[in-house]
Amino acid sequence: MPRSYATFGLDYFDDPAVIALSADADRVYLRLVVSPTVSQAGTGPWQPRQLIRQLPDFDEDRLVAAARELEQARFAYIDTDTEEVFIRPLMRRDGVAQKPNVLASACRAALLVRSRRLRPLIGAELARIARERYADDPETVPAGEKLKGSALAYRTAHMALHQTMPALGGTELDPSTRTVQNGSESFTENHSEPFNENHSPRTPGGSGGGGGRGRVTTEGGTGGEVAREHEPPTRQQ
Repeated sequence: MPRSYATFGLDYFDDPAVIALSADADRVYLRLVVSPTVSQAGTGPWQPRQLIRQLPDFDEDRLVAAARELEQARFAYIDTDTEEVFIRPLMRRDGVAQKPNVLASACRAALLVRSRRLRPLIGAELARIARERYADDPETVPAGEKLKGSALAYRTAHMALHQTMPALGGTELDPSTRTVQNGSESFTENHSEPFNENHSPRTPGGSGGGGGRGRVTTEGGTGGEVAREHEPPTRQQ
């Protein structure tokens, strides 16, 4: 369900990954984070025209450049075919991961995403949360008793995570993808079809024309393949 408010950690502004963003990418990211149409899972509609109205000094080319930068930095992913966006760090930055009942709601929202490109990315993020916070199920209670309070909430989140990840195509990262950098563990993630600022705009009832560089449309496509860089494990986006 959409959020009625956003919890925003002020450590965001001291994050080296954030400092490395351009001013345009940072502004677009903040607009996405506080959007009332974004769910607890960090998912929501991709609305370029609405963003341009909120950022009146932006044009379509400038918004596309900022969106591409956010993808390269792994802050947000966009599918222009299904008109959906996934804000990858939101569940951790917004405190969703720390609240089991809210996290269970986020899992339900994640299952509503249609994009075949975004679903595995969401699954991978949920796998990270499961690994870091909900790796173990609470101990079995004696017969005739029930889990209560925080233990019940924890089990609810644990079950929701481990049911949602496979449904989205995301599972625990394969140990063979682990590497060690500066004594810390990190993972390699390969994600295909990046946001493509060079897609050809499509017109209703027809196919795309040629060469429409940098045009944000609600019917456009994505294409190409890239390998995402290692993410330093100490960076909390």
